[in-house]
Amino acid sequence: MRHFEQNVGLSWLFNIRGAIESPSQVAIVAIDDQTGTALGLSKLPREWPRSIHARVVNELVRRGASVIVFDIDFQIAKQTETDVEFAEAVANSGRVVLVEKLIGKRQPLIDATGKQTGSVWVEQLVPPISALTKAAKGLGPFPLPKVQVAVHQFWVFKSSMNAPTMPAVALQIHLMNAYPRLSELLRKAGKQPPTLSQQASATELVNFMGALRALFLNDPSLGQALRDTIAEDTELAIEQHDSVLALIGLYEGADDRYLNFYGQPGSILTIPYHLIAGANTEQVTLPELKDKVVFVGFSDLYDPGQPDRFYTVYTNDDGVDLSGVEIAATAFANLYRSNAIHPPNLLEELSIVVVFGCVIGFISYFLATITAIPLMLLLVASYLFGAQQVFNTQYLWIPVAIPILIQFPIALLSGLLVNYFSEKKKKERANQAIGFYLPENLARDFTEKNLDHNSLNKVTYSVCFASDMAGFTTIAEVLNPKELAEFLNDYFETLSKPLKTSWRWRD
Repeated sequence: MRHFEQNVGLSWLFNIRGAIESPSQVAIVAIDDQTGTALGLSKLPREWPRSIHARVVNELVRRGASVIVFDIDFQIAKQTETDVEFAEAVANSGRVVLVEKLIGKRQPLIDATGKQTGSVWVEQLVPPISALTKAAKGLGPFPLPKVQVAVHQFWVFKSSMNAPTMPAVALQIHLMNAYPRLSELLRKAGKQPPTLSQQASATELVNFMGALRALFLNDPSLGQALRDTIAEDTELAIEQHDSVLALIGLYEGADDRYLNFYGQPGSILTIPYHLIAGANTEQVTLPELKDKVVFVGFSDLYDPGQPDRFYTVYTNDDGVDLSGVEIAATAFANLYRSNAIHPPNLLEELSIVVVFGCVIGFISYFLATITAIPLMLLLVASYLFGAQQVFNTQYLWIPVAIPILIQFPIALLSGLLVNYFSEKKKKERANQAIGFYLPENLARDFTEKNLDHNSLNKVTYSVCFASDMAGFTTIAEVLNPKELAEFLNDYFETLSKPLKTSWRWRD
């Protein structure tokens, strides 16, 4: 049920809603097919010297970026000098998050005799080169769960690796100034919050986030308790209020969440990589990047064959998909704004479907067709409008595909069939009752046609058949009324049967 709703219903809700305003706290520095040419380098980014990335880091720091996230694989060493230059820029910035590559594959299980007894799924995190791993402020993977061909979800925490993902790490670094307030709230709630020094390594940050995550997992009511405390605090600034709530949402939510896409590729502020990495950056007018989280990676808004691309509900008409870095930026923005799409739990989802089915089934079965059809259409329109409203405003995704595309047509067809056969039976019973007193064709006209009363005022000719029953008085005296009625019915049926079979009504 969830997969059908995901592939049909969720796409429907996104398309009806359309694009929405992109978040102002995030930007993308995009490497595309023309970047190498613009920089006088190879068209293949893997062949570039890493000093060019060092230049990007330094320029983004100069422009005041809060966090710099590289969605680029740096697991293979290159020229020592340029690797060192890049590592120094990363270390000096104190704000760079690097992606770790997550390798997952199924491996066979072999017993002592060499026979395969099963298989096991194995995952491995591959960090960047040692110099960059030590220099980075944070590390995290960014795998994307695919259902068939499309991407709908992202992982916040990869429980199989006991690690936060890249967008989660970026959010924690970006909101580090709000952590003292969260720590204070946790202590008031009777918890012992973990601590983290300013000089903490990327590994220490992962452990810190894991400890925080454990506090919320071990006490599912903790998040709501903290929100209640915040609601009572009238002295907390709105900006800090939102930041603390974003951190609570980060740690209390599910490991995987549904992406709230902002629109087609390019919806999030995108700046060409060569404008940041160029030699004359001070002369280039760029959008304001101060206090923004900047994601750096491959994103070509014009090439449908770009690498690292994923089909989504907003793949455009030219076949250009969202890039991995744009999905990562979207995931970060969802976490920051606490507006990731969330479905009801399974029991609530089933309840919605069952209640809708019962209501529309009741209408179709018990009401006349002329009343039921408009009422069902009104119910469907109201339900769809309500579902769209809660999706747009509360980011709640309730079932729409099953109620609208399955339950409604079945209820409509069933209701029409039930009403058809019910009316047919009523006509047959009426025809049978009238047929006791009128000729068959006239009885049928009464039940199936709108008779003109003038057509009934005409001269007809008939033969009157009179009969008498010998000994009727004697018979009637010994029978009770019920038995007498049955006897008379049999008598008249015996007399009328030859007439019915031999005579024919003529107008």
